[in-house]
Amino acid sequence: MGMTLEALLPRLEFACGIEDAIRREIHRDPERIRALAAEAYQGEAFDFRLRASGPLTRLAVVAWLLTEKYDAYRAKGMSDAAVFETFKDVSLRAGLYRNRNSEAGLSEDDVVWFRHIMNAGIFKFGALQFQPLEMIYLDEETIGEPYMTFTREQKERLPAGSPVINCHIQRGADLNARWSAGRWRRRSVSSRKVFLTPRSGPSSAPAGCCTRPW
Repeated sequence: MGMTLEALLPRLEFACGIEDAIRREIHRDPERIRALAAEAYQGEAFDFRLRASGPLTRLAVVAWLLTEKYDAYRAKGMSDAAVFETFKDVSLRAGLYRNRNSEAGLSEDDVVWFRHIMNAGIFKFGALQFQPLEMIYLDEETIGEPYMTFTREQKERLPAGSPVINCHIQRGADLNARWSAGRWRRRSVSSRKVFLTPRSGPSSAPAGCCTRPW
């Protein structure tokens, strides 16, 4: 198995010019990129070392690391197509970065977000990203600031620590895709709202789904 950079990059389907920029950055000094990749996600409290690099270097290192994470995802039973659907979040965010900054690269926040891929802890289908985790309420009661808000009823029905599937929805996403029909009610995703859906089932199954747009 395994994945080479030459095989990986075309399948990420970067916007025009971004793939070439990545190749130039890597080929300019591949040993430097290799060394940065080895320690990219070292650091405390999300202060990863890769954040200190320039935008294009961040993108090149993340692309390099994806070749190493391919096997980790396949080992979880994901198909080749599902792995690349997940990895395309990198090309999506690289495109958004270029639209904002007129250059190829990734932001520091992008680097922090991609820790989920580096831990093989998130997967994506279409516009939806799914992340198995234990429920944590990022509200004023838990973290001291109202990053999100929840009702008392929500927190009682789905206690902190319950196994859940965290579903991230890209702003403006089309939720009418064929594969999602019958599974998700159409919702507006223009604001930061969180939808909690408790469910019943085997004890090993997720206790609910936490859905949020970005």
